[in-house]
Amino acid sequence: MNIQYPVKDLGQALNVLNPNREPEINVFENGLYVDLDSIRGDKFLNHIYRQLGIKDGQNFQVNNGFAKILLTGHRGSGKSVELKRMMKYLDKIYLPVYINIEKQLVKLSAVAPEDIYQLLIIELMELLVNENISFSEKNFKEIVNNWVDEKTITEMASTAYNLQVGAEAEAGISAFIFKLRAFLKSSITSESKETDEVRRKVKNNISDIILRLNNELALLQPALEEKGYTGFLFVLDGTEKLAYDLAKKIFISDAPIFNQINSCFIFASPVFGLYDIQAGLNFFNQQILPMAKLTDENVKEFKKIVTRRVDEETFFDEGVLDCLAKKSGGSIRLFIELCYDGLLNSRGTKVDKAALKDTLYDKGLFFYRKLDKPHKDILKETDNDFDFGNERVKEMLFSLILLVQNGKAIINPLVKPFIDNTDNYLCD
Repeated sequence: MNIQYPVKDLGQALNVLNPNREPEINVFENGLYVDLDSIRGDKFLNHIYRQLGIKDGQNFQVNNGFAKILLTGHRGSGKSVELKRMMKYLDKIYLPVYINIEKQLVKLSAVAPEDIYQLLIIELMELLVNENISFSEKNFKEIVNNWVDEKTITEMASTAYNLQVGAEAEAGISAFIFKLRAFLKSSITSESKETDEVRRKVKNNISDIILRLNNELALLQPALEEKGYTGFLFVLDGTEKLAYDLAKKIFISDAPIFNQINSCFIFASPVFGLYDIQAGLNFFNQQILPMAKLTDENVKEFKKIVTRRVDEETFFDEGVLDCLAKKSGGSIRLFIELCYDGLLNSRGTKVDKAALKDTLYDKGLFFYRKLDKPHKDILKETDNDFDFGNERVKEMLFSLILLVQNGKAIINPLVKPFIDNTDNYLCD
């Protein structure tokens, strides 16, 4: 569908604001990207580029080893978009291996860290094929043999996806990658004894897997340099919907594993990484993606996230979109969700004050229902001086009950009326 932005048709508006839209809108290709550097700063970008040895789009050959960078921010703060922005800036210097956990592993509730290590190998092989970079099929298959043999891969993949194994085999390494990806998805969704065995083998053999992977990365380096690249840049995204305990394990307990891989990495991490990363501090260079602080002036810039998609005058009464922006607390995803919900609640075409109140109440209640009594007690008694080391506080940071602005935590504006026991759900 060829969409002319900003849209003025209600059906199209619901489409382009749908938070669960598939496929996601490419904001760069459609001119929808909003550069928020002016209202949240760009220090995090400069630090990342310097750690990767980049200045003014050029490699200044910094001896950075293999930088492991943790981009930490609230869910919905725009980490995925900023990662893609960085990849566009760096793609003439580094060859990016983009890994989206959510898109590739599908059943996030069943994912284990060992699945991510398998995915890393798969994505690297597929990139090499797509970029026409010669590599040793035999050596990569030996890496995979650390957790599963090719016969098992073929059997599980063909059973799950009804593959014509004989025909696929003629396609060589591309078929092997296809079957390996199908095997991994089948393994995760089945959660069988075989799944447990594969994960156990990955865990037990991780040192050999990394040693062999590092050997292949070294062998590939001349081919990369011939194409003008400094090296690979692994970008790990899609962590937004991971369970709290799993995210902690990946970014804290398993940090030393990633550190042993001889390549640069950028990881998108949920916000608990700000406060609970002690075990990973020696392994990651942390950069915080700041939340936009929504002053009246900044709201004008922040609103562009929505007004580039839909026409404000067509769909929102005066002042309504400003209020939705402020109530989002600076979360880009939450702002878009509120606008979408507002359109669903509107009696006509425009979101008026009544629809605004319904939207803010419903979303605030959604968050409030996540809280148990200890959570509520902290919110009522702490007076905005939150102990970031408290496990309950970390949970609320992770789930957007608390939002961090300029290093201080505030109660999500949508939740505050429920904590204060008032019926003032609108903006002041």
